[in-house]
Amino acid sequence: MAERFSQKNLRVRPSSDEDKIVTKAKEHFEKTLVEISGEIVGSVAALEHPQKI
Repeated sequence: MAERFSQKNLRVRPSSDEDKIVTKAKEHFEKTLVEISGEIVGSVAALEHPQKI
């Protein structure tokens, strides 16, 4: 029988690039934030990305 899901089994080993990945994700997320009168009021669902040719 398969083991039950647990946080202990969720992560086998940390990625050596984990900090870079988290930093990049945070940068992308911050680009989606919408500010009105200096207050963050939400975020957009998608950003336009330049097309690679």
